[in-house]
Amino acid sequence: MNAQKGEIERVKKIYFDNMNNQLDAIEKYRLAILDIYEEQYKEQIRKAPGTEVDENGNTVETLVAPTGDPEIDVLNVKLLNQIQTFFNTERDSVRLDIQNRRLEIRKAEANFENIELINSTVNEYLESLVRLKESRDKLAKSIRKKLENMTPIPISFSNIPDPETIKDIIRNFK
Repeated sequence: MNAQKGEIERVKKIYFDNMNNQLDAIEKYRLAILDIYEEQYKEQIRKAPGTEVDENGNTVETLVAPTGDPEIDVLNVKLLNQIQTFFNTERDSVRLDIQNRRLEIRKAEANFENIELINSTVNEYLESLVRLKESRDKLAKSIRKKLENMTPIPISFSNIPDPETIKDIIRNFK
C-alpha cells in the first residue's frame, strides 16, 4: 500500500510540474507574440523627417517613410501611447489568465489530495471489515468447538433432539 501511495505521489508531482511548466511556456510565448505585434504597430507609425515640394514649388519639412535608423526616425507620441496602453492591457490580461489557470491547477491538486484521503479512509474501513469478519469467524468456530466439547448437542438443525431428551441432558449437567 505504501509503495502504491509513493508511486501515486510521484506521478501526481510529475503531472502537476508538467502542467505548471506548460503554463510557463504558454505565458512566455503569448507575451512574446504581443511584443512582436507591438513592434509591428510601432513600425507602421514610425516616420523620418524629410522635405517635400508643395504645389507652389516651395520646399517644406514633412514626415516621410522611415529610414530604419532609430536615431533618425520619430514616432507620434499620441499613437505610441495608445499602442503601448493597448499592449500593456493585453499583457496584463495574459498574466491574469495564466494566474487563473494556475489557481485551477491548484484546485485540481487539492481535489486529488481529497480523493487520496477518501480512498485511504475507504481502504482502512474495508480492512477493518475484513478483520471484523475474520474475528467473527474465529469466535464462531471457538464457540462451536466449546459447545461440541461441552455437550453432545448436534449443531445441525436436521438432528434437533426431542425436548424430553434435552431435559435429561440438562439434569446430567447438574
